[in-house]
Amino acid sequence: MSDKTLTDEQIRAAAEIAGLEYAALKAVDEVESKGAGFLPDGRPVILFEGHVFWKELEERGMDPTKITQGNEDILFPTWDKSKYQGGAAEHQRLEKASAINKDAALFSAAWGRFQIMGFNWQVCGFKSFQAFIHAIHRDEAGHLVACIGYIKGAGLLPSLKLLDWAAFAKGYKGPGYTASKYDVKLARAYAEAKKKGW
Repeated sequence: MSDKTLTDEQIRAAAEIAGLEYAALKAVDEVESKGAGFLPDGRPVILFEGHVFWKELEERGMDPTKITQGNEDILFPTWDKSKYQGGAAEHQRLEKASAINKDAALFSAAWGRFQIMGFNWQVCGFKSFQAFIHAIHRDEAGHLVACIGYIKGAGLLPSLKLLDWAAFAKGYKGPGYTASKYDVKLARAYAEAKKKGW
């Protein structure tokens, strides 16, 4: 375990401060993190979302259709799971997108252990995008700060307190959460956590 690794004690303390059951926050961690927020080389885990990049470019006055050719792996109008490459390759996708527009690219990645989208930095309660990125690169405790900030900022705290997994899943993952049975996975992880006395 590196000094960047999130501990159960940190999760428990964060849950207590937020007024959440430890098992509820632990369930979110279990389902979302897949065990690690950093790659072996020390960079944070990311997933680059090409459909978000499309929208971010449009918001900056760029026409994605004019630069799609040669960028099909990082730029597409609707979510496409097949484009994920995983691991360090996601950073290569981010770098390729950054050459087109750095801010749009950084906003289009899901960052860290809890996969918080870059464009949500304000919702998470950070004063700047750089402060968000610093927390994500620092350690997994920073990832948890971003996660708790997002849960609060997006109004998801009540549903998590009530263990309303469907409502929480819709807010955390979007309306397509049913495709991955995200709510079912959360409920199962919570039940397992409770069995362990958490």
